[in-house]
Amino acid sequence: MVEAAQDDCKANPKLFERLLEDAEKPLYPNCKNFTKLSALVKLYNLKGRYGWSDKSFSELLSLLGDMLPINNELPLSMNQKSKGVPAKVMWYFPPIPRFKRMFHSSKIAKDLIWHAQGGEFDGKCVIDHRWPDFSVEPRNLRLAISADGINPHSSLSSRYSCWPVVMITYNLPPWLCMKRKFMMLSLLISGPQQPGNDIDIYLAPLIEDLKTLWETGVEAYDAYQREVFTLRVVLLWTINDFPAYGNLSGCTVKGYFACPICGSETYSHRYLHVRHNLDVRHIKKNVCEIIIEYLSNVDAIGVPSSTNVDHKVGAPIPGGHITKVDCTLLLQAHHYVLENTTIIQPYIEEHMKWLKLNNPRQSKRQKWLQEEHMRTFTHWLWMAHGPTHYVSKYHGYVINGCHYNTKDRDELRVTQNSGVSIVATTMQISSAKDKNPVFGELCFYGIITEIWDLDYTMFRIPVFKCNWVDNKSGVKVDEFGLTLVDFTKMAHKSDPFILASQAKQVFYVQDQLDPRWSVVLSTPERDFSFSAKDSNDFMDNSIEHHPLITTLAQVESFDTMDDSDVICI
Repeated sequence: MVEAAQDDCKANPKLFERLLEDAEKPLYPNCKNFTKLSALVKLYNLKGRYGWSDKSFSELLSLLGDMLPINNELPLSMNQKSKGVPAKVMWYFPPIPRFKRMFHSSKIAKDLIWHAQGGEFDGKCVIDHRWPDFSVEPRNLRLAISADGINPHSSLSSRYSCWPVVMITYNLPPWLCMKRKFMMLSLLISGPQQPGNDIDIYLAPLIEDLKTLWETGVEAYDAYQREVFTLRVVLLWTINDFPAYGNLSGCTVKGYFACPICGSETYSHRYLHVRHNLDVRHIKKNVCEIIIEYLSNVDAIGVPSSTNVDHKVGAPIPGGHITKVDCTLLLQAHHYVLENTTIIQPYIEEHMKWLKLNNPRQSKRQKWLQEEHMRTFTHWLWMAHGPTHYVSKYHGYVINGCHYNTKDRDELRVTQNSGVSIVATTMQISSAKDKNPVFGELCFYGIITEIWDLDYTMFRIPVFKCNWVDNKSGVKVDEFGLTLVDFTKMAHKSDPFILASQAKQVFYVQDQLDPRWSVVLSTPERDFSFSAKDSNDFMDNSIEHHPLITTLAQVESFDTMDDSDVICI
């Protein structure tokens, strides 16, 4: 803004001289508090802050002129003050210097190419298909422009219009591109009226710069890669409401031909079921239909949304975030999902046969066979490409009628919802040299540390990442038949995940005689086929203790073996 004012002064030196004179000239003879310029600036500030009309402001100037001493410099009206001042002003902030400055920061320059650094995507942008010479350089920017009118200073008056044109850079990660520091103000159009269809005149300098950046590009320095390159940009789309869309595109957005897609073939009869029709007579019917359709799936006021969750399918607790996870952990989670998916079971058996055929000597050791299967199965199976590397993490999840939290969330609350147990088929051996392992069911106890929502594009699968207690030295049954666990002895770190649908909620109560041990309490099973009349019984829960196991299998701790631990579920 200062640069634009400086340019105006360079083009009109007399205007600059007049401003300097007004800044030094007293408001009236011997006035020490105000100059002509400072008084006008303060008065205009009050006018804009409180929404005074031009007429009322002119009358105020006239009254103040009469109240001040003779020979004062205050204008008598708005017309006298506004003489030679344009009614509509546009501030233009050139984007090219700012694009260059973004690459001067090594951190921002690295963020601008995050999509090209080992990311996996299901498809490509249409730009990549139509202009491969543009997409070959990952530093070329993909942009969007948003334009709409606003009322600054909370003023709802129609006597003043302000249109900002904001530019968004989609090269940045999703969690950065919509941050305030990266939303680039390129134009600010202000005046007594909206620009309307003449907005293309104001957009002309911006369009010229964008054409230059698309056709030839500009030279820029990349501080991250420490080299000079030719920067180009492409405008993907504009973001605006429907009236602004009509101004930017020149399409008709009201009247009988209001649909930009159908044009002259738009049906506008008020009784026709045309959902996209936008004429004044028909829009009332469309809005009512949409509201009725929307409200049919909305909870009643005062009814908690959690009571309407499909308890079998489950739903996360709001407040999650998306993050890139470690590849090893993601592979463990994906492998567990495959191992517990019914449709994959025939492929698991086929892979086992393939391993035995290609490794006749090693496959005699059941432990090696299980480990090799876990390591190579996802690569062997062509249809098991796995979920995306960006995982949605949540602090809580509701499924099977139970509310689960992570351990970190429980530590901030007086309630406990992070305890889980699962009965799994595991390989039991008497020692590290045992060549004849026995498979049997064993109950595992743990605490939820993270809740993941794996994105397989066509569907999502929630899993719990848990810390599991060592079944050899960390679980015991006392003389009263109570199951106790010791959280200082953890194991099974190579297989921390379970499906959210498999989890059974348990609670841990510290033993008063020995604080190292905690008593396991389980919740009763819930029946989801209930009606409204007995919903109160469903929601009224009590904690009962039913020992999950009464004896423990005499097995050696997997973590003390020579090889890594294996659990097959």
